[in-house]
Amino acid sequence: MSNTDAITSVPKLKVLATNPYNALFVLHEEDHTMGNALRYTLAKNKNVDFVGYSVPHPSDPLVNIRVQTRNEVAATQVFHEGTESLKSIFNIISEQFVEANNEYMDDNDDDDE
Repeated sequence: MSNTDAITSVPKLKVLATNPYNALFVLHEEDHTMGNALRYTLAKNKNVDFVGYSVPHPSDPLVNIRVQTRNEVAATQVFHEGTESLKSIFNIISEQFVEANNEYMDDNDDDDE
């Protein structure tokens, strides 16, 4: 097995749960950017009692996110809602960026003529 085979065989997400309301999510090939953004969206959920993230070592591209919930809502459900919320935010930012870039390009194309 080559080194690239070993890298690609690691799952992107691993869930370690002690019970349904307390789980550790390990995201491979991610860093503080994703960890902090996801922590932020999870913290806004009213069913989250605790959320925190850590990057165990700067040279390891993985993020640990711990989620503890209340009101008998599963940590995996809250995590899924948080990722969907973050995906929506990213889509809005992307759309606004493309729109602003297109406007800029249109405005500057007129100046060149």
